[in-house]
Amino acid sequence: MATLNELIDNLSAAPAAKRSTVRRAFGLWFAASAFYVAVLVLVFGVRADIAVKLANPFYVTELAVLVLVIGSTGLSAVVLSYPDMHQAPGLALAPLLPLAAFAGLLLAGWIMDSPPAALPPHSYECTLCITLYSMVPAAGLFYYLRKQASTHLYATGAVALVSAFGIGCLALRLSEPTDSVVHLVRWHYLPMLGSGLLGLVAGRVVLKW
Repeated sequence: MATLNELIDNLSAAPAAKRSTVRRAFGLWFAASAFYVAVLVLVFGVRADIAVKLANPFYVTELAVLVLVIGSTGLSAVVLSYPDMHQAPGLALAPLLPLAAFAGLLLAGWIMDSPPAALPPHSYECTLCITLYSMVPAAGLFYYLRKQASTHLYATGAVALVSAFGIGCLALRLSEPTDSVVHLVRWHYLPMLGSGLLGLVAGRVVLKW
């Protein structure tokens, strides 16, 4: 009995294990994502008419809502990576409102795009470029998530990949001089949402423990 009491006393006196919180993990992820986008824009350049575009409320709103999509899906991935969802299951649903707002914004843009803006001379190349851009944040996020013990592998992988792909979309939107809503939806944003389907598989394979 004395030995058991000593063990309990020792465990009580030991410092608590250091545990990464959702806020800290999400903050690091968001800061790293912002830095990565800045590097991409610095390396590949910013669109020549950026000053004019930043005076356009619709363009600024599109970027802002896209940032919300990236942030909310990243937050959801971090929350879902905990076995108990860090006792905050509501945060796992954070992407629903930004995604709905983004869909509504694109619909409004399609309605207002009359006459339609000219299509750029390229098409699927944008999807390939965004995919390449997204590889670094996807690898970093999945590396972190794999160290966790998620019990929601499919959902975690899906939102993580949407977040990473969104980063690629944001970087390209800042550099590609096009305003065709048809092009953006077809080759930028539908693939971003479609990446969630690939994320289901990636989550099951990469995050399995």
